[in-house]
Amino acid sequence: MTFAPAGVVASAVIDTFLPSMLPNLALWLDASNTASLPATTPVPTWSDVSGKGFHYTAAGALQPTREATGLNGKPCVRFDGTQMMTRNAFVAHVDSFLMCAVVRTDAGQPTTIRPWGALGDNSHVAAAQQTEGGPYYGWVFGGIAWIYADNAKVDVWDVMTVHRDGTNTTCRSLGVQLGGPDGTTPNPATNPSTIGGDAYGPKPKCRIAEYVVVDGAWTATNRDRLESYLKTKWGL
Repeated sequence: MTFAPAGVVASAVIDTFLPSMLPNLALWLDASNTASLPATTPVPTWSDVSGKGFHYTAAGALQPTREATGLNGKPCVRFDGTQMMTRNAFVAHVDSFLMCAVVRTDAGQPTTIRPWGALGDNSHVAAAQQTEGGPYYGWVFGGIAWIYADNAKVDVWDVMTVHRDGTNTTCRSLGVQLGGPDGTTPNPATNPSTIGGDAYGPKPKCRIAEYVVVDGAWTATNRDRLESYLKTKWGL
């Protein structure tokens, strides 16, 4: 965080952090950046602006929709339950990673939904909502399934973070830890990564505005700065 020098009002000083400053940045999808998401709909390509070139693509009926003012006047990508985007999986460090997304799940879904696949088959980060037994919110990663009972997390925008520090996997919502952490060893990726579904096909009804992945070592300071950047940028 940037601190105000003497004589300067603190609120006038902004943190100049950007995801591009993160060490080990592996993926950055940004619906508000036309270099990442052109102002057209439907969406055949959501381009990675991390410099790594991990672009997501979809063809025909699988293409999601660009909503021009989806979140506080900024664009987002909407998946309607029949759409998904795919890219070739990158080699992931399942021992250490940081994933953060601005996401909104739709209510009324009959099964757990996975707005963004991170590492491949059975290796998802998931904002989850179920009708059986009431709504739940949480994540699934590499065979680890964990859910957090919270009706308020359905049909609202969130900055959702999942990270692993080499030992434990933890889920956070708007910078606050949700239960856990979980020490189960995750499964490695075996299939291409997806957004809007998984290896078995389209699943969620959801909206995604931004998605950032650090593949490798990360620090709590950079995690906090990333969450703060996304909350401020998207008005959450």
